[in-house]
Amino acid sequence: MYLFAPYFSQSFRKVLIQARIILDTRSTAKAGHPIKIYLSGYGKKAYISTGYFSRAEHWKDGPTRRHPNYNFLRGWIARREARLQQQVNHCNAHRFSFAQSRDFIKQGPEDREAEIAALEQRLESLRGDSAPTLYEFWDRYTSELAAAGKSVRAFEETLAQLKHFKADVALRDVNYEWLQDFIQRKYATGCGPSGASFYLRTIRRVYLEAQRRPSLQIPAGNPFAGLIPASRRREPPRITREQLAGLLDYQPRPGTTKANAKRMTERMAVFCFQVYIGGHDLVDVARLSWEDVAGGRVRLYRYKNRSRGGELVDNLLIDQAIEILKKHGRKDRGRPFHFIPDPESEPEGYRTWRGNYNRALRVVSEDLNITPAITSKAPRYIFRTWAGECGADILATMQIQGHRARGMTFSYQGRLPDRIVDRVLREVIAGE
Repeated sequence: MYLFAPYFSQSFRKVLIQARIILDTRSTAKAGHPIKIYLSGYGKKAYISTGYFSRAEHWKDGPTRRHPNYNFLRGWIARREARLQQQVNHCNAHRFSFAQSRDFIKQGPEDREAEIAALEQRLESLRGDSAPTLYEFWDRYTSELAAAGKSVRAFEETLAQLKHFKADVALRDVNYEWLQDFIQRKYATGCGPSGASFYLRTIRRVYLEAQRRPSLQIPAGNPFAGLIPASRRREPPRITREQLAGLLDYQPRPGTTKANAKRMTERMAVFCFQVYIGGHDLVDVARLSWEDVAGGRVRLYRYKNRSRGGELVDNLLIDQAIEILKKHGRKDRGRPFHFIPDPESEPEGYRTWRGNYNRALRVVSEDLNITPAITSKAPRYIFRTWAGECGADILATMQIQGHRARGMTFSYQGRLPDRIVDRVLREVIAGE
């Protein structure tokens, strides 16, 4: 429905501002088509983004009941349309130009809410209320983590989303309702359950840390109860030894450029190498130096739990792994897999490469009928599954994969000799 000031005569309608909320089917994003405000008047038109999306089948003059966020969007649209009516009437009553009207209407309810929140925070300050805020403590806590050498990437990403959601808030006001508003906003902008879980778990970690500090006087209780989606156990990837060997001979799809075909070959070689050395993470393979693969063995400290030193891995390089090093490694470069950006000195480049690596693995899985699709983490599951099927010694398998056995009896257990773990590694890869 068009929104306009009804008290103007029909002769003036062509120059009056009119507006409505529409589904803009001209463009498509992962979450669907964008929901926009369509503005017209003075022979001009404009589209103002709302930040929300909907699929065409979930929209009929507004969200249908089939929309996954129907209740939230229905309420939001009702509030925005009421505000939009007021804005349109104001623009027409004051004879705003089209540009002035567009800028005025862009100041939606989110800006108004942010202004109210800022005023409330200022009022508390004037009253002498020095209650700690979420963002202030967030910065303090992440600084402590960074000083301890721990990763703060998840905290930085989540804080950016929170700041996009609302202005700062007192820690004591982080309650179920506030968290529900945040996560519903994320769902409405295309975030899925896994993304919601990631953000909520990160916020919870900061909140629980604040609760542990008596000086902050954070109320007891768990405002996250019932909010974090339960994680579903995925079927571990399964692949035969023949399929693994076939990855090294994989032929890219027709039309693939020589440069991309070379990259695909390198990526398949990296995946096989991960399995052949005992099922190790991509980050550990990327960090290997030539010294780490000297003398027919691969020696590394796992990147995981690096703040506690990381677990030592000292495994045999079987013939297949040595062949991969000979074919794709360059002695004039510091690392055998030099084409992977260094995870420590080039973290952003590494994450981009890892993303492309996983996309390549999905393509190959589809072409070779491997289900579920393999990922950069799959080698650990594959090797451990093969070890179980072979009846391999569990303690030797754990040492090969860099896992530490827990329990009183294992506290007396030293590392197994190479002759034992090397035999187990060969048997697992060969399927004996």
